[in-house]
Amino acid sequence: MKRHALRLPVALAVAITAPILFGAWFAAETPEYKDTATQQGGDFGRAPATRGPVGLVITKNTNMSVENLEENVRRGETVIIKNGAMLEDLDPVYMHARLLAVLKSRYPNVRLVPTVAASVRSGNALTVETDVRTVLGKVTGQTTTVAITLVFKDAKGRTTGKISGQGQETLGYPAMTYKLQEAADGALAQVAAKL
Repeated sequence: MKRHALRLPVALAVAITAPILFGAWFAAETPEYKDTATQQGGDFGRAPATRGPVGLVITKNTNMSVENLEENVRRGETVIIKNGAMLEDLDPVYMHARLLAVLKSRYPNVRLVPTVAASVRSGNALTVETDVRTVLGKVTGQTTTVAITLVFKDAKGRTTGKISGQGQETLGYPAMTYKLQEAADGALAQVAAKL
């Protein structure tokens, strides 16, 4: 009779702590990012100076990264005991709002455009392609990585420079968050220093 009495508290303890301690195990798979022109070769050139309008193009990889983070938030909201710190850490707005602020500090006239061709047609003096990739560590000891690449194109759509930054954070024990915001801060600091 004592054996059965112990099973319920142990099962309850596992059910309560698993989503908190091991929530990362339930994470969505990392997207299969496509190697694009933004990822070829290392950094070169500098961020061009301009006072004219600047077009901002969001790559498919960036959209996949945001969708993946949003899916992880949805999954995190379905567990019985929610890990608020983890959900806050996964907020894609944090990283992208900070990236936009970094770009606006250099290019106050930056505006969103769908493609480089559309940016050229609208008369922008410069176009910036942003490629953001996130890889979440899932358990203690694994690494969360944020890689940000900016490719600069002139008024005719020709590539004139590329800068990038990468931030990495190793998940501690217990892995209460993915440390995404810390990794994003590292990548953004590198990008800001090169602008």
